[in-house]
Amino acid sequence: MGFRSPQGKLFAKNTIRSWFRNPYPCSGCLVWGRTKKGGKVNPVEQWSIVEDDHEAIISLEQADRIFKQNQAKKAAPRNKGLRRASKYLLTG
Repeated sequence: MGFRSPQGKLFAKNTIRSWFRNPYPCSGCLVWGRTKKGGKVNPVEQWSIVEDDHEAIISLEQADRIFKQNQAKKAAPRNKGLRRASKYLLTG
C-alpha cells in the first residue's frame, strides 16, 4: 500500500510483528494501560482505548479479529496433542 516509516524507509519485520501483537494503533486507536510494570499484558478490559486518534491503516473490526486470533494461538497447547509425560523424548 506504500506505507513507510517516519524516516521514509520500509518497515522492519519486528515492527510488523509488533503490529500483530497489538493491532489497535494501526486501526487509529490510542491505547493506555496495556502492560504492567514488569512487561506483562493486562486483560483487555483494563485497557483504555481512544478510537479515531489518528489515520487508520486497518479498520477496528480487523484489529479486533487479528487480536483474537493471536490470543487463540497463545491458548493452544504447545505439545500439539502428543501424549508424552515429559517434553523430552528420551527421558524416563
